[in-house]
Parts: sequence; C-alpha cells; structure tokens
Amino acid sequence: EPGVPVLDIAIRPDDQLLAAASANSAIYMWSLDSGAAYGIGLLAGHSLPVTGLAFDADGSLLASVSHDGKLILWNMWTEQPLAEFRGHEGPINGVAFSSDGERIATAGDDHRVLLWPATLEQWDEAACQLAARYFTADEIDRYFVWGTTPLACASMAPTPTP
Repeated sequence: EPGVPVLDIAIRPDDQLLAAASANSAIYMWSLDSGAAYGIGLLAGHSLPVTGLAFDADGSLLASVSHDGKLILWNMWTEQPLAEFRGHEGPINGVAFSSDGERIATAGDDHRVLLWPATLEQWDEAACQLAARYFTADEIDRYFVWGTTPLACASMAPTPTP
C-alpha cells in the first residue's frame, strides 16, 4: 500500500513470490514470475505492525511475527493461517526457520530468543506430553486451531493391563 512503511520482506524459495511485512499490520503478496512484481494478495491476521517474515525451505509455510506478540504460521497454498502462537512478553522483532525445517526461532523485545516446533504434529506431541491426558472438546477448539482431535493424545492413554 502506498505510504505504508515496509518493515521486512521474504522471497519464497522458488523465487516466484515476495511477501512484504507492513506497518499497517498486513502482509502484502507480490508475484515475481513474470519478471515484474505485481500485487496478488493480502494476508491479515496481526493487529499491530508485522516486523518479520520467513518462508520454510519448500515455500509451503510462511512465518510472520508482529508487535502484537504473535507468531502466525500461514499455509501458502491456501493463504490461510494454520496456527497462532504466543510466548514472548511484548513485540516480536524477527523470525527464521532452521535449516532442517524442524524449528522456528523468534526474537523479541523481552530480550529472549524462543525456539518453536515448525510442524503442527510437533505441537500436538508437545501439548500431549505436557498435559499427559486427553484434551476436552472445548480445549481443542480453543487451543488447537489446526484441527487436532482427541486421538492426537492416544499415546498418552494408560496401557491396559491384562
């Protein structure tokens, strides 16, 4: 958007898409496939300036961070958010995927760098290990926005004894 500061950019690994983080809380998408950039979409999920962007190695995920304290993972094939995470106390300023694609690092105003699992399956596993129990339907709806089912914690159920 003209007149809105761009705070970060990321180019998808196939060099066909550029994402631009803006001070107005939006992520603007630009196609690069024709040699000339043209706007193709907008990702909206943050409530304050978007300060960092990173694509995963195959370009299917985009991680965005913001002064609103959220890390959002976007499915780039549907351009929809997959999950939202909070852990910093205040604004987040930077984000990067690890080279093996297993983790996401974020850096915040709280003087911390946090490491996050990069796949939703890892999030399910970590949550189940922490809870050591099944989640209620209400908890699934509130905390597992990517569609976890109670069966995700099946490995945490007690083993029956004969």
